Amino acid sequence: METGFGSGSSNFTFLGSCEYKDELYMISICNGFSLMELFLTLGRKCEEISPQNVILQYLAPHRKLYVTLNEDDDVRNMTHLHTCMRLAIIDMRAVKKDQMGARNVNMAESEDETQTSNDGHLQVSLVSNSIDIWSNCIRGEGQIFKDAAEFRRCAKNYAIATRRSFLYKKNDSEKVILICSVETCSWRIYASRHKADNLFGIRRCNLIHTWR
Repeated sequence: METGFGSGSSNFTFLGSCEYKDELYMISICNGFSLMELFLTLGRKCEEISPQNVILQYLAPHRKLYVTLNEDDDVRNMTHLHTCMRLAIIDMRAVKKDQMGARNVNMAESEDETQTSNDGHLQVSLVSNSIDIWSNCIRGEGQIFKDAAEFRRCAKNYAIATRRSFLYKKNDSEKVILICSVETCSWRIYASRHKADNLFGIRRCNLIHTWR
């Protein structure tokens, strides 16, 4: 994937992270993609992600709101926005059409690295620094998090940085079990709430993927 921005960014390829149900799909998104090309690329990862079944949305990093992709111009605006903000990762989600009434415009969780200073200027971390941070946000057994939600955010960022996807085998406020999306891989994380202090910690894990 190219890493440069600026006047020569017309062929820039973004890393797309699309959440659907309990899975996270990683794809490459090129400048100039049409909406149908985006659906086709995601459809190769999951057959259920199709124009007939779902609506695609992306997270607008400067507003922390989800924007619905209805036509090709929306996709072009999405890539143009991320180019202008020097962001190589596009956070997306696929929402089933019968659920759109309740989720049309939602505030996103404060999980991205974009912040707004008091004078209104956006302070955007360089992509390379974000990737370095995210690749180390899951370190191993004994690591402590504020709660299950924080653990899930770190796990999602870790998956983006390492370009691996995972499934939830168990997912609630008391216990979260992650397994690799590749059935034969032994990668997994078991995390649960500490009864003594209500913090959330990794109990057991195997962070080595056994597939290439």
